[in-house]
Amino acid sequence: MFSARGGSFLVAFASPTVAVLCALEIQTRRARDDMHAPRPGRFELRQVVSTGEVWLESDDVGGEPADLAERLLEALTGDGVFLTESTWLVMDKARIPTEQVGVFLRDVVPGGVRVFRARAPASGLGRGPGWSGEARRGVARLTLVCHRLVRRVRDVTWKQARRVALVVGLVAVPVVAWHWPSRLESALEAVARAPEAERAARAREAQELLGAEEDEGVRAFHQGQLRELLGEPRLAVEDYRQATEAGHGAAAERLVEMLGHAECPVRAAAARVLGGLSVDGAREPLRELAERGPGDGGGDRCGSRRAAAQALRRLEAASR
Repeated sequence: MFSARGGSFLVAFASPTVAVLCALEIQTRRARDDMHAPRPGRFELRQVVSTGEVWLESDDVGGEPADLAERLLEALTGDGVFLTESTWLVMDKARIPTEQVGVFLRDVVPGGVRVFRARAPASGLGRGPGWSGEARRGVARLTLVCHRLVRRVRDVTWKQARRVALVVGLVAVPVVAWHWPSRLESALEAVARAPEAERAARAREAQELLGAEEDEGVRAFHQGQLRELLGEPRLAVEDYRQATEAGHGAAAERLVEMLGHAECPVRAAAARVLGGLSVDGAREPLRELAERGPGDGGGDRCGSRRAAAQALRRLEAASR
């Protein structure tokens, strides 16, 4: 459920953990944009996740959690993903590190509201102890849901916004985006949601729709998404290359993101592909990988650092 109020957004999720993961994903992408594509007048991106019973309409979400989130947006300062105590109590704290910020709104709520800040796990979203294959597929599904919200946040915040609100309502409804998804997008989400026993059948349905897609860039991009959902990220790199060459911007973004992938061969493959493409914002992530190695401290036996260095040399030679 999505609505815009000036420079703020209100979004309802069925799960507080999913809401927090989405907020962290948006922060990660915003930080990457600031680093690799600087813009004048850096904007603040402040998110509040508040949990409770809400009412939903076709273009709005309201209730005490929504009101509380909006009040906290005004009371808090700086960037980050902030959580009300109601969210902190029910979210998966074993997988998302948090810290208490303080007590706010004492003049509005008796005793005030304890507020926490969430941080992305050191191992990255969807990785680390306790993250099963099913959990990683859940993060891949989350990326599909968040992608268009990220684009909408960019469109508004770079022009006028100073804050963004994420409000979670524990209600028995799915997340409703601000556009009607295509049949192919819906099929991909069905693959992501499907239990293991049904995933192959859902994947075949998505593959049939991919075959009917006429736009080469769209087809290749969604083929890559399908491969990732099926646990084949190395093959997805080639799909994203084809989509990027066809002018699909989201595919280029995904290739840059894959420079930080948990699997070394995937990082190396993404670096080699980016060395042959002209992708805005790719050079700094390539340079960081070449100089420092994987950000999660993982091994580099496959030579992803070397691949990134070679990609940089190719890009520099092509620009002369």
